[in-house]
Amino acid sequence: LAADGQGYSLERSETGGYGGEPLHWRDSANPGGSPGLADTPPLSDWRSQFFSAEELNDLLLSGELADADNDGLPNALEYLLGSDPRTNSSRAPLEVSLVELAGQTYVELSHSLRDGVGEFSAQIERSSTLESWNEAGDTLIQISNNPNGDGTTTTTYRGSESVDPAMDLYFRIRAITTP
Repeated sequence: LAADGQGYSLERSETGGYGGEPLHWRDSANPGGSPGLADTPPLSDWRSQFFSAEELNDLLLSGELADADNDGLPNALEYLLGSDPRTNSSRAPLEVSLVELAGQTYVELSHSLRDGVGEFSAQIERSSTLESWNEAGDTLIQISNNPNGDGTTTTTYRGSESVDPAMDLYFRIRAITTP
């Protein structure tokens, strides 16, 4: 369905799910929508929304590994997270907290990702030293996946095992190029 006028349209977020289920729909990421097509602009188009033609030629500013707003997030990760590469406070990459369940303490992590990104996937890594990092996938259980209505979805994970709150444990999120 196309938007009436210049607004956003509703698009299926779960193409294999039941169409009558409200959770299987989301706002289009772009005004006018793109019914039946991938709604997320490719990285090159996304970059042109934030950088001038001259800046696009300067890969130290607009390249995938550049950090235009000096917030510690490379542009590729800003794209994946759905954040603004020119504003260093646009979106927290990863929120980490401790939760108590049945007398046990668990790590809980949340992040938002742009819907429909094909060039990159998110990888959560953990460390106890900040020197050696390992993929955290096996130690996390996805507990929710909630569309935000702005072209991003927030996913929340909980650790599969309880942790000692006094233990040093660090997490980071990386954008990994998909083949």
